[in-house]
Amino acid sequence: MEIINIDLTRLRGEECFGFMQRVHALSVASLTGEAELAALAPLGTAVEALSEALQQSKKNPHTEAMTEADRAAETAFCAARAYLFAMQGYPDKAVATVARNAWLDTFAKYDYLPVMGATEKYGNYHALLSDLQELSAADVATLGLAPWLDAMNVAYAGYCVARDNRVSWDANYRVGLTTRARTDIESAYRTFVDKLNALLIINGSSAYASFVAQLNVIITDMRAVVRGRSSKARNKVESGKMKDESEKMTAELMSEANKDESGKWRTLPRPLPREEAAR
Repeated sequence: MEIINIDLTRLRGEECFGFMQRVHALSVASLTGEAELAALAPLGTAVEALSEALQQSKKNPHTEAMTEADRAAETAFCAARAYLFAMQGYPDKAVATVARNAWLDTFAKYDYLPVMGATEKYGNYHALLSDLQELSAADVATLGLAPWLDAMNVAYAGYCVARDNRVSWDANYRVGLTTRARTDIESAYRTFVDKLNALLIINGSSAYASFVAQLNVIITDMRAVVRGRSSKARNKVESGKMKDESEKMTAELMSEANKDESGKWRTLPRPLPREEAAR
């Protein structure tokens, strides 16, 4: 009697964690000897590490900062927009005209940014800032726009930094964190199984019969999950091939139907012009 094999590389992330949890829980409940517990300890550590890695990977530490930066960028946009809109009613008609032209050249060209999705919002935000930069220095001074434009530029830059930090963490840290933990737990499991199989030889299989039987059931269950997933994928591929072959056969039959007895292509009669058909 020995512990049967399983290809851990074919397990998905949550599947691997669930499998290792079941193996560790069974081992803790069943094994009591000093040598067995020593063999089990690294696996327990690896299970805790993978659990922590999976939990950390679900929460990006930069999300809150990006949310705050997004709120600040929206506030700066709304404040500048409201200010320039109000300046169109300035008592001095010359100033009001400058404000009106500036409004039409900038904010009036864009929908209300806060209601947009992030990608669309900040694409428009960038374009709006570019339009605002095109305003003449004299118009900016006349309207007193400089502080509002500075606030928008600072807020936009802050959002870009927060967004890039969040994306970088997702691409590097989260993937690396779970990958390392996954590699460690697979190694710990293989070492644990090798040591237990050695103990089976040394101490005799009868002392571990119940534990090994239960462990093999867990392994068999997980192998069935993997096998079932592979069968579904294979059936999907075969179904696609059958569909392709059916379509090919249909096309061939249709082609043969358009040939005469000598094997030449039939010439279909040319449709009559609408005038002749009417007569």
